[in-house]
Amino acid sequence: MLSDLEGVEIAFWTNEIWTQLDSPLFTHGEGAAFDTTIGPVQYDLAIQGDSYSLYSGGSNILQGALRNYSAHTNPVYSMTDFLFFGDDTSSAAGVSELAYIEVLNYAVPEPATLLLLGVGVVMLRRRC
Repeated sequence: MLSDLEGVEIAFWTNEIWTQLDSPLFTHGEGAAFDTTIGPVQYDLAIQGDSYSLYSGGSNILQGALRNYSAHTNPVYSMTDFLFFGDDTSSAAGVSELAYIEVLNYAVPEPATLLLLGVGVVMLRRRC
């Protein structure tokens, strides 16, 4: 089952995109050859259930299971609902250009939530 501490850390190198494993911690996981220097590229990351898929130009680049990095001593890996873009190392000195980030949540509420929302709307209409 998916916990709030599960996610994926993705590394963008000049000629490869790959993920970090959680065991052994921060070792090379699944990867794919990809030229990240070709200019602005749109990446789409989809997380569904306990897995992720990374797309570019409609093509799937990577997919796999979400991981739990909370064994690391950095407290950021124990935060829930956390999104980070950047170079978090002291030695890599990564350079990137970021133009736009959009976070979409397509979660479908369970029927009971929809029922409560409907009751709330009806109650609001009666008060108006």
